[in-house]
Amino acid sequence: PISASRYQENGVAKLKLILANSGKTPAADCINEVFEGVAAIVKPLPPIPADESKAMRSVSFAASKNEIRVHEESVKISLLEAQAIRKGTHAIYLVGTVTYTDVFKKSRKTYYRLMCSGENFDAGLFVFCDEGNKIN
Repeated sequence: PISASRYQENGVAKLKLILANSGKTPAADCINEVFEGVAAIVKPLPPIPADESKAMRSVSFAASKNEIRVHEESVKISLLEAQAIRKGTHAIYLVGTVTYTDVFKKSRKTYYRLMCSGENFDAGLFVFCDEGNKIN
């Protein structure tokens, strides 16, 4: 991912996730799965949720130097959760993977974690966590 944000559309919170193929070759069978949830800010970060039924899934072809934009309904945030997120004790986490096949027919997987907390909550901005991001 190169960016993620939350925004309102007709009174509904939406998630916009932008993925980019930064390589020089296309990525075939590109599958993005992302889990969005609210949790306390702790170190180390909690493991990736096992319940994949709650993950958003998109499938696409990613040409080289191309972007994929995913727009989905965002997780609902209670008033108490919003207060904790603004205070910086909790965050909205995006925990996901991108799997694809490279031009040499080798399967690849990228893991990512982003969070939205504190002053970023009202702006709807996510930043990368300092752990949980890797490419295989």
